[in-house]
Amino acid sequence: MSDRRVVRQICWRVPTHMAKRGAALAACALCSALLLGCAAAPWRGAIGPAWEMTGFRGEAWQPPAGLLPVRLQLHTNGHRLSGFLACNELSGYYLPEGPQLRLAPDHKSMDCTPARAAFERDLLFALESTQQLRLEADALVLRNAVGIELLRYRRRPPE
Repeated sequence: MSDRRVVRQICWRVPTHMAKRGAALAACALCSALLLGCAAAPWRGAIGPAWEMTGFRGEAWQPPAGLLPVRLQLHTNGHRLSGFLACNELSGYYLPEGPQLRLAPDHKSMDCTPARAAFERDLLFALESTQQLRLEADALVLRNAVGIELLRYRRRPPE
């Protein structure tokens, strides 16, 4: 049974003739938002946990020796994002747009080797180009507007 059909059945049974009609209708609206909102936003499961990058531009990626893992976390409060790039911390915001999610990273570059600085610029460009963010099996996959995979992450184990 589709989510829309479930909502229709629940809302159909709301006793609108009762004195508490407003509360019943509010409950129906909340139920509709929860059922339909979650179904329409494939990125919701990505909010909260920390993620480590495992893929870049459609290919497997591991941090080279001496480089900390590239991390991303979408926080539950305030639509904030944080993480770590090649040698600098990452902060910014994510912007829900219906079933899509846009990332707005803010980055202040510190001392980096030229190679790491170039890699950070590429990572930032990929984050800024993200239009689709989906959970696929155990991975968080970020894609551009035409569906090309930009970044892939796995759930970071608890510390």
